[in-house]
Amino acid sequence: MVRIGKKHRSLFAGLAANIGDNLKDFRRCGDHVSSRAAVASVGIQLSGFKRALSDPDALDELIAQSREENSRPYDFPRGVNFDVAVKKEKLAGNEVVTLNDNGDENQPRILYLIGGAYLVRADKQHWQFLNRLAQLTHCRVIVPLYPLLPQHDFTAAYRFLMQLYTDAYNQVAVSNITMMGDSAGAGLATGFCEYLGQRGLPQPGKLILISPWLDATMSNKLIAQYVEKDVTLDPTGLRQVGQMWAGHEDPRDYRISPLYGDVQPLRRVMVFAGTHEVMYPDINDFVRKLRKHNVAVDYHIGRGLFHIYPLYDIPEAAKALRMMGTMIHQDELSGEEED
Repeated sequence: MVRIGKKHRSLFAGLAANIGDNLKDFRRCGDHVSSRAAVASVGIQLSGFKRALSDPDALDELIAQSREENSRPYDFPRGVNFDVAVKKEKLAGNEVVTLNDNGDENQPRILYLIGGAYLVRADKQHWQFLNRLAQLTHCRVIVPLYPLLPQHDFTAAYRFLMQLYTDAYNQVAVSNITMMGDSAGAGLATGFCEYLGQRGLPQPGKLILISPWLDATMSNKLIAQYVEKDVTLDPTGLRQVGQMWAGHEDPRDYRISPLYGDVQPLRRVMVFAGTHEVMYPDINDFVRKLRKHNVAVDYHIGRGLFHIYPLYDIPEAAKALRMMGTMIHQDELSGEEED
């Protein structure tokens, strides 16, 4: 994950000392998470990302670090290995990574938007998941490294995505395009699909959202009940980052906070959320809104699980990945399921 400065490293020692207690807490929580999920949760705590979002000085440090890193060409993290073909190219001045292009013009496409609070680039966890996704689905997985903070706001990302999406639906039927994303990337994917609806443009055949960030204001009163449980995120820093991403617009604008947008044009939607994440209340509200407007939605709730849990190498994620593969290649949705 991200690198945190020296003055915050002492936090890691304290967290490490509590690993045994944390694992015991997970086993007592009654949610029956796997041992690997419990270990992954501790690893997320040790990354220090939540601390960076909850402490103003640490957040300033993260923003400064991102300013430097996001100005350089992207390099894959150490230890990333692919079992599928990989191609990196530039489109409209931005990098695009394509996995598993088999040369067939009719090969189904997945447009995947990576999360990271609109600030942090793709990490090893993302690429390992995308490698598994490409292998399972046999799709061409297109990963646009869209413009990020602090140099850019949402307008630059939308311009880039519009060009990328237009290219995709000019090459293949929209029914063979799946839009996906995790966290901030899932929020961007949702807002972009609502934006397509506002402009009367064709929707992707499917929209798969992993722990989507749907309201940049983080104003839902229920969020406070999940702050302590969430090992990844803190709403304080997210509100500041969300305001930055909005630029000169109201952060409640649907392009930034798609919870407030028109969902009626959306086609088939699949949503994953963990009950131990601050995004959970807004995700519940969003799913209710989809159902109110008769949008086909398949909602999977990971009891006792953390933010973007389907990306991790845990049994619960393997099950989620299989469901994604089924969704991509089939039309019927089941409704709601607890993992």
